[in-house]
Amino acid sequence: MTQNDREQRRYCKEVRALLPCSRKQKNEILQQLRESLTAYQAEHPDADFRQLSAHFGSPESVAAACVESAGTAEILHALRIRKRIVMLIASVLIAALLLWASALSIIVYQNGRAGADFAVVEITELPEGAIVEDDSIRFPAGTIIENGSFVPDQPG
Repeated sequence: MTQNDREQRRYCKEVRALLPCSRKQKNEILQQLRESLTAYQAEHPDADFRQLSAHFGSPESVAAACVESAGTAEILHALRIRKRIVMLIASVLIAALLLWASALSIIVYQNGRAGADFAVVEITELPEGAIVEDDSIRFPAGTIIENGSFVPDQPG
């Protein structure tokens, strides 16, 4: 790729970014612009971006001229389509966020209910043979706890 090609691509890229019309209209405008740029660069092989801007105008002014020459209806139609696309994307993102939040709420609710089957009991005395490890207590088989107190086996 030659230096002229790079300068032409850069100039066209900046003009394309500023055009508020459909892709088809942009391609038509840029095709005409490329032809003009190629003809100018054939006569001025050392032309850089600054010289292209001096001869044709800044990318902003070229885009503004294209907008002025285009019909108002065409531009409004293109802007309405863009607005619809943005609204569609925003709606999909909001729906996905609501779905995620709903799923998260269901998981939290279910986890909270799973813990409802257990009770916290405060133990004031440990039975003989109980082993305390970390935050848990292992009781000997047959141990009964009522109201937080160890109930010894009744001789029977």
